[in-house]
Amino acid sequence: MIVTNPLIRNHQWPLRVILFISLTAVIVFAFANSMPWANLSGANRAEAVTNLAMPDASQGLLSLMTYNIAGLPEFISSAGTPRATSIAQIGRMITPYDIVHIQEDFNYNRQLYTGLDSHGFRTKHNGVVPFGDGLNTLSKYPIIESKRVAWRHCSGTDCLTPKGFMFTRIQLAKHVFIDFYNLHATAEKKPSADYARQQNLRQLSHFIQKQSQENAIVVMGDFNAHYTYINDDMQQFLQETSLTDAWVQLMKNGIVPKKNLHHQALSNLSIDERTESLDKILYRSNHEISLMPVAYRVEAGKFTDPSGNELSDHLPISAVFNWDLKHATYSTFPNHRQ
Repeated sequence: MIVTNPLIRNHQWPLRVILFISLTAVIVFAFANSMPWANLSGANRAEAVTNLAMPDASQGLLSLMTYNIAGLPEFISSAGTPRATSIAQIGRMITPYDIVHIQEDFNYNRQLYTGLDSHGFRTKHNGVVPFGDGLNTLSKYPIIESKRVAWRHCSGTDCLTPKGFMFTRIQLAKHVFIDFYNLHATAEKKPSADYARQQNLRQLSHFIQKQSQENAIVVMGDFNAHYTYINDDMQQFLQETSLTDAWVQLMKNGIVPKKNLHHQALSNLSIDERTESLDKILYRSNHEISLMPVAYRVEAGKFTDPSGNELSDHLPISAVFNWDLKHATYSTFPNHRQ
């Protein structure tokens, strides 16, 4: 079902000006506490990683996580724990995972990255509210290139930041390159948000088809979408991009849930492996690289403070993949289309 445009298109700049004026104190606080442009050392930048010697491996395991960390300024955050200390703890706890996609990394990036030495490659934080998109990728493998793209459609308060998606190309071994996408789609279930979210997924689908047409890819992030919600287009998105959901593959016997007029979503902190999350891990193999999920987890009760409270208003979602090369003859670099 396609929702007609309820006149939400691109009223972003007036809203951002209003927010800028009303939240001047927040911005000053953020700069004092986050210092977003000084977090990465030269060793963590992606410009020179193509010169690194990589192992000539043909198979391996890859552990992945996507996590919305609720990094808005504390007085407007919906998370129930102090943001600076909670996000610092998240930074320490994501150590075991090979590649982590973070959303809502706004005002506490310094806390997230401080003391974090397990992920040698990290995208550079691009700003606090209302300037940044809140997206970052942390990887134990070289990030060859990255690109941020803002949504062309938004709704309500989501227009106050340049939310969108981020593309990164990551090298797992000498001949193994995978395209990763990190996203944070428009939130809420109402006509204006439904329309914007539909357009978000179409925009991402078109970008994937152009940028990663024949490449192996992983798409992880906060989709703010459900398969069963009548106005979400997750089924169409999977079809257009030839992606598979790791949750659907492992927990639903490969059967994509159908839309339901009586859709009722659980709260973000109430889901488990049997129920659908707004946060998803999708994947696609190509003619050279096979990706196969072997584990999927909703990490409930793991990322908590000493009192057992979850560190964010979302639960982190993780998966483990087997990857292997299908052929003995390799391309030197995946397709690259601008």
